[in-house]
Amino acid sequence: MWFKFENFFYDDKNLVFSYSVLFVLLASLLFGQILFSGFTFIFEKQGDCIDQHLTALIYFGSYLRSAFFNFLSGNFNISLYDFNIGYGADVIVTFHYYVLGDPFALLSFFVPQKYTVHLYDFLIVLKLYLSGLAFAFCCFKTKVLENSNSFSILIGSLCYVFCGYSLFLVLIPNFLNSSIYFPLILVGADKIFKDANPCFFIFMIFVSLISNYYLFYIISAMLFVFSAIKVVVDFDKQNYKRITRLILCYAIGILAACIVFIPNLIALLESSRFKTSYTLDMFYDIDLYKQALLHFIKMPYKFLSRQECMQTTGFFLITLISVIILFFQKKKYLKFKITFILLTIFALFPVFGYALTGFAYVTNRWMFAYNFIVCLITVFMLPLITQKNSGKRLVLIFTIANIIFNSYWIFKSAKASNKFIAISDVVYLTDKNRLPQMRAEAGFWRTDISHFNKSIKNKNYSLLGKTKTTSSYFSSSLNPNVYEFFREMEIPNVSANVYYDGLDSRAMLCTLANVKYFVVGREWNYCVPYGYNQQKNYEIYENRFALPFGYSYKFYISREVYNTFSAIQKQQILMQSTVLDEPLPLGFKTLKKFNFRETIYKVPIAQNEQPKNQSTNLTLSLKNKSIAVETYIKLIDVLYLGKTAFVLKLDDTSDSKFVLYDSYYTGNTKSINYMLNTKCIKDDVVKLNFFQKSQVSGRLFLKGIEINSLPLGQYYEEEINLLKKEHLKNVKELTNKVKGEIKLSENKIVLFTIPYSKGWSVFVNGKKEKLLRANTMFSAIALKAGKHEIELRYFTPGLKLGFFLSLLGCALFVILLKKHRKAGFSFL
Repeated sequence: MWFKFENFFYDDKNLVFSYSVLFVLLASLLFGQILFSGFTFIFEKQGDCIDQHLTALIYFGSYLRSAFFNFLSGNFNISLYDFNIGYGADVIVTFHYYVLGDPFALLSFFVPQKYTVHLYDFLIVLKLYLSGLAFAFCCFKTKVLENSNSFSILIGSLCYVFCGYSLFLVLIPNFLNSSIYFPLILVGADKIFKDANPCFFIFMIFVSLISNYYLFYIISAMLFVFSAIKVVVDFDKQNYKRITRLILCYAIGILAACIVFIPNLIALLESSRFKTSYTLDMFYDIDLYKQALLHFIKMPYKFLSRQECMQTTGFFLITLISVIILFFQKKKYLKFKITFILLTIFALFPVFGYALTGFAYVTNRWMFAYNFIVCLITVFMLPLITQKNSGKRLVLIFTIANIIFNSYWIFKSAKASNKFIAISDVVYLTDKNRLPQMRAEAGFWRTDISHFNKSIKNKNYSLLGKTKTTSSYFSSSLNPNVYEFFREMEIPNVSANVYYDGLDSRAMLCTLANVKYFVVGREWNYCVPYGYNQQKNYEIYENRFALPFGYSYKFYISREVYNTFSAIQKQQILMQSTVLDEPLPLGFKTLKKFNFRETIYKVPIAQNEQPKNQSTNLTLSLKNKSIAVETYIKLIDVLYLGKTAFVLKLDDTSDSKFVLYDSYYTGNTKSINYMLNTKCIKDDVVKLNFFQKSQVSGRLFLKGIEINSLPLGQYYEEEINLLKKEHLKNVKELTNKVKGEIKLSENKIVLFTIPYSKGWSVFVNGKKEKLLRANTMFSAIALKAGKHEIELRYFTPGLKLGFFLSLLGCALFVILLKKHRKAGFSFL
């Protein structure tokens, strides 16, 4: 009976079924303690899981359902732009990184919002399962069985699925796609090297790229490494032709995916994140090397940070034995040896982590390939270890026990330490009905929500509540003009170039950005900017000076002049004139004289008070702090060189904290000024507490501190009245369009509070005119006196070119498919 049961696992025909049975048993044991007890795979209440991945999945499901029902009603316009994405952003560019193009995310169409967290968990388990099947399929199709057997493939597949790198990716689930796509792409490449049908390779290149261009870059880098080693080791004159064929098929796959790839490529090349420089260390910290040796055969008994998990292999004793046996095989398996050594070198030095994962920062997101080669070595070496059923029995039992032992305690400790959060908490954090909504009111308005508001934990809440905001937005692709505006205004609530959180409660900036409502908890009501009146709901305040969409300026100044002023002066300039990147024709006025009202005094800092690596406290006295005055603490030439965030806390409260910046993400080596609005401070005396978030060494430099006071009151009100005297009326917000009318008494510049993008075009009285970048982040048009009908239209940059290139790629694919079918070559 035992022998027959063993044959169930050793028979080639039963491989998929036996793998499925073992996966279900192991997944139930390992994940059941989380999922069957009311928890979810979402890791911590504030982080990427909720703020980005889950929120994007919820949004995408709603987006698909909306498009579907629009089609049924005869409306074939697809929304390409959404004003609820930060200040407004392109749907394709924003969501391609997370869900748009990912075939797994299409399931969100069938799942209502309140159940999407269950879909999120299901997709993680599904992707883990499919990655093992993809590995097994790769072993079969590349003729691994000629040198191995189905039992060794079964063991290799289980190791591939349950190794540390795969399990830790429950923190970043879209990266699990790489573990599925990479083995399948290698299957396609192997067919090309064997002069077989290349269409499967083209198809997988298409699927990989259309799912996520960033992961595609990493997969492509690994494909190049594996292919180059194969060509060098298996030297054959025909391989040069095959490599050429591989490159051509690779290009066809890219062409087919251009409808998504081209718009994202254009956005990437223009983004501030892509242009960020990064200072590399030659080596990782010594502790990481110690952990790497240990984690090769076991996983840490705790959940690591997202970046640490990228360095974790978390293999098993059977894989270690297999690697050791490999290097005792003389003059054999040279490809495996070279690949293993080369990828090990890649893992040991930061420069490879930087280059192989997109030149953004150092992280080894390519480790799925390392996982693949180690498990493939295991498949090949196992027949040398287990030639009898008794040996196979021991290996199977021991491997399962090793997986359970390595993995069980990670999830158990994470559950015990409340790292994973309850499903009920997730539903609460993504409940759109709980969020402040002003959608019922006519007009184009934004809401600003203080980052001290306790009820708002989701950084991308506006996507769920369909609320136009200026605050709390977290994405891997931000409009570079928005980021530039935050930097020149020295706003502290922006993390690198991926996240911003409000306009620092600054009255002028909020009003200029169309903010009509400000939301803050009762205990923080003194954070409300000047000019806001409390509404019936104690959390909501209305701006009595709110500017409408499409207000007008009488004057403009050039960017060259604008850049010569300080941040506090720039705020005042934007109340009096718009800033344009290029001159206007005669008839439009430039502002020659500015009305500056700020008072500034420097704070003397003793040398021993300068912030060091450790915590340092500085006490300041604030002057002219009143309701009608905004007072700022300006930190001059701040530079932090380290690998973790340095934090500034105002007073001793745990809530009023500003993260200066994290050089791990920014790679910043230049000093920056930060201007902190003291609206969040009750008293006239404040204690600045500088401290580092971890024990990792780093140095903070600070040249000086100033106290800047800016009176508002009568001057502010007069400037607002001039701006809204002549504005766009009868504003209609349609799909990819905004319409309105305006009547001007003289030549003016009309500013639209839409982030400037090449995707927007403007038509005045039916004639296309030039759209200008204004005030760094917004859009504007210069209009002569008279009555005008204005229509703003949006179309994703590069989408048309991408569409035609995709048609070309698909046509070439169909031609190749028909050609090889006639020749008798199968697709798989």
